[in-house]
Amino acid sequence: MTTKEEFISSITKRIGRQKPEKVNPPDFSDHPADGLYDSFSQKDFVDQFIRELEALSGKVIHVETIGKLGTAIESFLEENKVENVVVWNDDTESGQAIRTACEEYSKINDNTHVIAWNDDGNREELLFITERSDAGIVYAEYGISETGTVVLYNIAGKGRAVSLLPDNIGIVLHEKDVVPRITHVLERMNESAIDHSCINFISGPSRSADIEMSLSIGVHGPGGITVFLVKNE
Repeated sequence: MTTKEEFISSITKRIGRQKPEKVNPPDFSDHPADGLYDSFSQKDFVDQFIRELEALSGKVIHVETIGKLGTAIESFLEENKVENVVVWNDDTESGQAIRTACEEYSKINDNTHVIAWNDDGNREELLFITERSDAGIVYAEYGISETGTVVLYNIAGKGRAVSLLPDNIGIVLHEKDVVPRITHVLERMNESAIDHSCINFISGPSRSADIEMSLSIGVHGPGGITVFLVKNE
């Protein structure tokens, strides 16, 4: 009798069971979670995303249309007393709406300065400014309802540092882009994703408890995250 057999025999004797002669492996099905949310509507996914994000201490600001994003961003800047805000240098609809809103706010608030991430400039200087900024505002490609996660694509003018280094981040997300699980994000990634330097998954503010099991917020990243949730148009 081998050591392994002796060990198993000892256990079975102690628990009063017969020694098993063989083990039948379970019959695993492919993609068992695919049907998990079959009964969910898009509204259910959005509601789940909000619950999960708020459970992580994140905030949600509802925006009726992309055209009204400016008002929401102005409230965010005012509430957080933002003097320096970094935005992506991006020509998409969301990217332009973010930059325009911040620039319009800075025109009536002399203390607020807008910095556009420019990968062609002095990188060290840009990182220095971004690290000392009060807020960064970007937009997400997807939201994951199961975990309250936002997914960012980073490349050139859409630097990862904008969502990593400032004290607070604001993230624009369209309700139509909220999906159930990370597997659904991976399924939707098109060929353009390959061209990006980083695909960034963010779940709430930065959290760390590796020192004496004491929870600290904002040590390794932003301490506050606000999602501007734009309704389907």
